[in-house]
This record gives sequence, structure tokens and C-alpha cells, in this order.
Amino acid sequence: MMSDGTMVATGQMMGMNMMNAIKQFNDGKYSATCDANDCSNVGSNVANPSTSYTIYLIILSVICNCPAGFTRIPPDSGNCYLVCDSNSDWLGAVFECRNRGAYLWEPNNDAEVKAVGQALLDSTSDKFWTGATDQGNEKIPTFALGSGNSFTVAAESNGVNSDCVSYEPTKCIYRTCPTSRKCVCERVSLNKPFKVLPVC
Repeated sequence: MMSDGTMVATGQMMGMNMMNAIKQFNDGKYSATCDANDCSNVGSNVANPSTSYTIYLIILSVICNCPAGFTRIPPDSGNCYLVCDSNSDWLGAVFECRNRGAYLWEPNNDAEVKAVGQALLDSTSDKFWTGATDQGNEKIPTFALGSGNSFTVAAESNGVNSDCVSYEPTKCIYRTCPTSRKCVCERVSLNKPFKVLPVC
């Protein structure tokens, strides 16, 4: 059985690899030129295939569109969101989203918070976990179990033991991580056309 520390580190690495692979594809680092009858050029533009490249090949076949239950916000973006039906603590929310092939919502700016809030969250009395936490470093919140990026949206403080960021309609606020909330899962869909690669 993995220790909590090992489980957290493993989860963080998986999330970072997935995010890096998607970013590298969207930035044009990898191309998908193999067709159903010719596998000779798969990976030909990658001298030493990395973990990100391997994950990229898997991702190509599963996330070109928002899956059932997810909503694309805004409609012309590559971001898909889903609100969970049940409540859990913050770590439970992280794993709930992973079970859905997604990650706990990573609001990157006020415009995203407002767009997702208006489209999915503000019409309810529920409260929702985001992926932001400062458990690793007080007052320096990151998406520690997702992309690892910094959380830069303003959030109200709720005391020194409140380390996980909750969205409570129209604002973000720190809450204690064992508090029960619904989760908002996010996943990125590829925002350009591609050919699905065969198994070579």
C-alpha cells in the first residue's frame, strides 16, 4: 500500500504529465501524420520519446471532444467542465475528477471564474472545490495535484487552517480541506483537428 505522501506525489506527476502532453500537442511539438495503413512515421519527429509523448498518443484517442456530462465553456474554447453530483472533502474531490478522466477545476483568471460560475454554479446554493490549495506552502496556493501551476485568483481568507480553495457562488474562499463540497471537474479537449493513430 502506498503512503499518503507517495500517493500525492504520484498523483501530482500523473497530472503534470497529462497537462504537459496536451500543451505540447496544442503548441505543435508533436504531429499526428500516421494513417490507418502506414505506421512508419509515428514518432519520427521525436528522437527520444518521453513520458509526455507516450501520454500524448493515448490522449489523442480519447479527448478530442467534451465527453458526456461535460460542458464546453466558453463554447469556442477547449475547456470542458462537469459538476459532481455528490459531496466530498477536497482530496476526495481530486480523486472523483480523476475517476472521470479529468482534474479538479483550475480557475486561471477572474474571467474563467465568472464564465464557469454563470454557466454552471451560481444558480445553485451549493459550494464547490477548486484544485487550488496552499497545504504545501502557506499563502502560496498552487494546483498541487494537477498542473502544479500557481493559483492567482483572489480568494478570501478563512483562518490559518483553511488551506483548500472553495468556490461559493460569485467568490473564492479558503476552507478547511475536510469540509464537504461538490467538485467541479475540468478537462482540456484538443483544439485542432488530428488523425487518430492506429496501434503500431
